[in-house]
Amino acid sequence: MGLTLVVVVALIASVLFRLYAGGLRGIAIFRTSAQPQIHSLAVLPLTNLSGDPQQDYFADGMTDELITELSRIGSLKVISRTSVMQYKGEKKKPLPQIGRELNVDAVMEGSVLRSGNQVRIAAHTIYAPADQNLMTQTYERSLGDVLRLQREVAEAITQQVRAKLTPVQQARFQQAREVNPEAYQAYLMAISLDRTRQQEIKKSQIYLEKAIQKDPGFAPAHVELAWRYNLLGMFRWLSPQDAYPPAKQALRKGLELDEKNCNAHFLVSSILFCPTYCEARLSSAFSFAITKI
Repeated sequence: MGLTLVVVVALIASVLFRLYAGGLRGIAIFRTSAQPQIHSLAVLPLTNLSGDPQQDYFADGMTDELITELSRIGSLKVISRTSVMQYKGEKKKPLPQIGRELNVDAVMEGSVLRSGNQVRIAAHTIYAPADQNLMTQTYERSLGDVLRLQREVAEAITQQVRAKLTPVQQARFQQAREVNPEAYQAYLMAISLDRTRQQEIKKSQIYLEKAIQKDPGFAPAHVELAWRYNLLGMFRWLSPQDAYPPAKQALRKGLELDEKNCNAHFLVSSILFCPTYCEARLSSAFSFAITKI
């Protein structure tokens, strides 16, 4: 009887183990098949963990750059910087509520800490309707390698939300040059300033010129400088003769350094399009656009 009992217990244990293991596999398959479909994403303003309010520009600039990187993915709708900055510094709303307000499937929230020449980003991607965590990851690199850091974060997010990448987009994630830390710092200061106020635009020009001086091969600084001259011309804060030739020069240099820079191509299209609806008022101001850059 004792031997029979042992055999029966062993058989029951074996059956239960197989059922349990099979159940786990079933759960894993269910979770994989139930992976939420992500078609839109909002990158919330990164939290500045330095404790120094004067470092807010760095967190805001990194947020802006992440949005730019993710916006290159055609299969993923990414909410603009203007729309997400309303959530900076306020008491946190529930993420499902933010998702509904922005009409997105997923939300990325996180923090950035700069310590000397080291930068650390903690990123959390959440499926907004269910408040379900999809990814939590920390990335750290030197300030000079910050472009690679941004692209690593962006690539991880695209993989998690299963966004479709073209071969060109995949290759771009793998390519990131080093940048002079002082140049990048000046660049972030520039892009954090208000783009609708004359004094702020002129101040950002000074930062961008400093960035270019420190690192002449840093394409985004040239492109942003072209944007500043273009804005000064559009708002009539500079004459066309003083605004558009230097804008053209900076834009050409930016495209020469990075022919796939989306901000540069967007500026080209804006310039070329503008005379079609304001030709009478601005045709002379945008005459250089006829050269198609």
